Amino acid sequence: MLYRYHALLLCLALCLDAAAQAVPRPTSLDQVDGPAPLRPIVLTLFLHDQLTRQEVSDLNDGYLGWFIKEVTDITGRRVNVLSITGQPGYTDFGYRLGDGIQTLQAWKERVLDYVDRHNLPRPGRYHKYVLVTRHRLTSDILGISFSTQGVAIASLRSWSTIAHEVGHTLGALHENAQTRYTPGLPCQTLMAPTESLILPSCYVFSDSNRKAIKAYLDKP
Repeated sequence: MLYRYHALLLCLALCLDAAAQAVPRPTSLDQVDGPAPLRPIVLTLFLHDQLTRQEVSDLNDGYLGWFIKEVTDITGRRVNVLSITGQPGYTDFGYRLGDGIQTLQAWKERVLDYVDRHNLPRPGRYHKYVLVTRHRLTSDILGISFSTQGVAIASLRSWSTIAHEVGHTLGALHENAQTRYTPGLPCQTLMAPTESLILPSCYVFSDSNRKAIKAYLDKP
């Protein structure tokens, strides 16, 4: 009787082991669900020493929140924002040289010096470095950037200047801007070459610039 009891237990154990082996076990490949996440965009802001606490506090709600949502909606990519403050030689950069291109070139050299010193990625497709200033560069220049090169200067004199200049670094063009005639007041999309005293910003990119931004970031 004892023998038959042990035989029964052994049979039950073997059956349970066989059933366990029949259940598919996840492999490292099985655990990957869907395509790999897209590479994020890293937006590094050098906040000029001239900015007041209130201006810094207003950055997210006034200048960045809606813009980050717009870029994420266009590209499907996260936008990581990093802020740099209190860095002599960088956040005290003299940006009112009277010549926009000369100022931007000097700022690019400062950026390259900073990233090389700190072993950071150089400006390019996914890494953007922007000096955020309190004032215009000149009486008629709110901001300036090198197209698709990842370096820009943008003042806080307009809600849309940071978005406009970063848009240039993402491949957006003035030529693709448009005026939209929707119910209510017409508006200009973000890459309008000049700020209008009559038409407000739509705070979105035109369809053509949305395609250009996505194509720029997605190209092999």
